[in-house]
Amino acid sequence: MSKKKIILIGASGTLGKYFFENLAKDKNIIMVCGADNNLKTDLKLRNKKFKLDITNEIEIKRFFEKLKKLYGEFDCLINNAAYTTETALKENKFKKKDYFDTINWRRSVDINLT
Repeated sequence: MSKKKIILIGASGTLGKYFFENLAKDKNIIMVCGADNNLKTDLKLRNKKFKLDITNEIEIKRFFEKLKKLYGEFDCLINNAAYTTETALKENKFKKKDYFDTINWRRSVDINLT
């Protein structure tokens, strides 16, 4: 199998790390994206890390324009981005696990349905 250029969005969490590690085994070139700079991936030289807010349409367009200039076309896009109750609890330091207000619900829709 030839090397593929793969964009992995949502690489900040456990599942994103799993995807990255398995894709990297085949020596693919992976553009790893997360909402923060705390990506859990151990990047090799051929792979690049990017910060990306997928709720910001302008940022998304700039991101893909930048990737096209740097790498040309890509072979695969994996959108693993997710906003969960756990994420909301961590970001907002809520005490009740079942608390999910309309602001966090909207953020969940913006990210999970992108």
